[in-house]
Amino acid sequence: TQLLVFDAEIKQEINSLMYERYLKGLVKQHSIRMSYVGIQMALKSDSELFVEENYLFEKFLKQMANPEIALSDEVYWIVSKANIKSEGSSVIFGSNKITPVLN
Repeated sequence: TQLLVFDAEIKQEINSLMYERYLKGLVKQHSIRMSYVGIQMALKSDSELFVEENYLFEKFLKQMANPEIALSDEVYWIVSKANIKSEGSSVIFGSNKITPVLN
């Protein structure tokens, strides 16, 4: 598992509402703008059409921080390389809810 950490300066004079939400611990998820360079689909399937996708599903499942979601959905994406596009933001529902605020 890899992680990406951003440093951010939250200024009250720019957005007092978000400033207060961060202080109160209400901001829980974040998202960044990326373009995917290397991506593969992992799919839980017994079909002969998806042998490689099922192999990937099983292979990376053990490395996940939240495997229960992959098991429930029976599909996930493996991003082996992504380019970050100069922005990040707090969101209500991020693509992965394990995006904490670190102090």
